[in-house]
Amino acid sequence: MAVPPQLRALLLAVNALLRKRRYHAALAMLKGFRNGAVYGVKIRAPHALVMTFLFRSGSLQEKLRAILQATYTHSWNLACFVFAYKGLCALQSHVQGETYQVHSFLAAFIGALLVFRDNNNINSQVIISLLVRQEIEPTSDRAEPAWDSDSLPLFFPSPICACAYALSLSK
Repeated sequence: MAVPPQLRALLLAVNALLRKRRYHAALAMLKGFRNGAVYGVKIRAPHALVMTFLFRSGSLQEKLRAILQATYTHSWNLACFVFAYKGLCALQSHVQGETYQVHSFLAAFIGALLVFRDNNNINSQVIISLLVRQEIEPTSDRAEPAWDSDSLPLFFPSPICACAYALSLSK
């Protein structure tokens, strides 16, 4: 099947634009936003479906509305968090000219404060699941450890989750 020359020219122009290092941070933010939204839907929709039909009373319309609301909230929050995280990491790297471990910590902390500050069930579940995953990871049985015991990462994301969760409860 032959591709029209206009479409081929458009594809070549888009690919050339995507390969430019100059736009890497902006494209990473957009890709992160999209991936956060997709992941939020993939995770929350089945969970909300099962939990709503098991434990919620009301009409079918009310249950479907609750499922859609929970899915939307989870997806939007994850997308916004990834967008903020990627943007803050890129900003810090640009300002300091180099990437440091503390950039990830600060970006995640600020992003969590911005996005997960509302005290609702979905934010609480996200923060608790992140906290549990980060606390269990170093102790998991793996064929190869994620890092040497001599070179543990400077910052674990779990303090970020704990601080954001504590701040969300204080409102």
